[in-house]
Amino acid sequence: MPTFPGRRRCLTALCVLVLSFALCVTQVLGWGCVGHMIVAEIARRRLSPANQEKIGAMAMAFGKSGPFRLSPDMVQAACWSDDLKIWHQYAMNSWHFVDTPYNPENITITDAMDPVNIINVTTDMMLALRHSKSPMYVLNFAWVSLVHLMGDLHQPLHAVTFYSKHFPHGDRGGNSIKVRVHGKEVRLHALWDSLCNVTLPHYPRPLSSTDYSAITEAADQLEDTYKFSTEMMTLRNTTLIASESFAFAVNTSYAGLTPGMELSDDYLERCAEVAKGRLTLGGYRLGNILDDLLENIPVDDGILKEYRATMQNQDSTPTTNDNVVRLRGHSH
Repeated sequence: MPTFPGRRRCLTALCVLVLSFALCVTQVLGWGCVGHMIVAEIARRRLSPANQEKIGAMAMAFGKSGPFRLSPDMVQAACWSDDLKIWHQYAMNSWHFVDTPYNPENITITDAMDPVNIINVTTDMMLALRHSKSPMYVLNFAWVSLVHLMGDLHQPLHAVTFYSKHFPHGDRGGNSIKVRVHGKEVRLHALWDSLCNVTLPHYPRPLSSTDYSAITEAADQLEDTYKFSTEMMTLRNTTLIASESFAFAVNTSYAGLTPGMELSDDYLERCAEVAKGRLTLGGYRLGNILDDLLENIPVDDGILKEYRATMQNQDSTPTTNDNVVRLRGHSH
């Protein structure tokens, strides 16, 4: 099996420090559901108070529309696009990635890139939200999809497929490559989805108050650790963002890697440093994008009144750590 080229110097502006806390994420799809919820929580904090209320009301309406009981608020709705796969709805699978070829052996590639990919679809969702007179169903579908896809777009292995004589049709973003972590076999893609911690627990939705607190605490620590320039945080060009992810895939995900190998602690540290930084930056960018797009979206007065009444009722109701989390957003 091939050995991938050695690690190159990563993009200076995007290199990040190792995060010292254990982050609870699953390794199912995308960043894992918990990773996506952390992206959404970081984004939610970037919204103005008016837009936080607006997205809260829209999320409540969306949760009832399915009904999607696992998606009662913006943060938990971040996983809805992957819920579709669990429900055997695979028609939108290509929305979650772009197979940009990484071909260091320069083999002949016969596969064509799918034109319906995360770069184009994420842009389409932004455009849909600019048509403020669209039906609420369309607007809800657009923002729920955008929240998820902006997370996926920042995962390096969602922007690449590796080609070689052993993978003449690509490795599907690391899904075809297995490695070992502390003796446990894991797919490379799943490792990156888990931010390089393969033993972390799953937080079932709807979240308990305790689990929601874990999400907010993880977001707190990520924000305290990862700092970016205003220019970086306001970038919304999906082609450029995918190019960033591709560069990290080449320079970090595949660097020095041999399929089947036991990964070193150094590799896992570099993986965590990049993955957590990308997740955080995705949250910052998503928040800035949504705060702009939500300004011109009208929300029905009836929906807003129902949301406000629900919030008022929750504020007057005692909760315990075992209760399902409230719809309200957490302050920051």
